[in-house]
Amino acid sequence: MAVEVVQFKDSAFGGFFKPDDVKGAVAIVIEPTNYEENVPAYEEGKLENRVYADVSVFHDLAKLEAADPEVAEDMVINKSVLAKQTKDLIGKAVVVQVEKRQPKKGNAYWSFKPVDPQIQEQVEAYLEARESAANDLIG
Repeated sequence: MAVEVVQFKDSAFGGFFKPDDVKGAVAIVIEPTNYEENVPAYEEGKLENRVYADVSVFHDLAKLEAADPEVAEDMVINKSVLAKQTKDLIGKAVVVQVEKRQPKKGNAYWSFKPVDPQIQEQVEAYLEARESAANDLIG
């Protein structure tokens, strides 16, 4: 059996999900794999909820049309609203964009929002092709 050799893509993308880094993305695919509640935060004395997810980001239409997202596996989503929005999606995929919302009172917060239906269709086609390719490898 021949081994497929691919070009390594160096990326600083990964670790913790940083909404500010992807706020202009056309589509973000969040595939939650695990949820932890009340774990020690990196700020001493605080607890947080965390979703671990594989995250694929299509920064622009050209990347979406080329089926070439930036991918990070096992990324930590620890912003409270974002973790709450994705914690019940373990084993599923959701296609979103991210936006900063300003309530009438209080501090602004990051939230996921749906993508345009045409973008949703393109991303679903990408996910189906990705799954089919993975199945072909498994044989």
